[in-house]
Amino acid sequence: MLHTSICDVVGIEKPIIQGGIAWVSDAGLASAVSMSVRGEV
Repeated sequence: MLHTSICDVVGIEKPIIQGGIAWVSDAGLASAVSMSVRGEV
């Protein structure tokens, strides 16, 4: 799993990497994925 110093600074345990579909998505998709992983959806 990718883990960088920025993960430590902001408390990210599981970073989401979205580069492959960045041209068709936006912050809404990243938010929805994050919420579903945490069980908030």
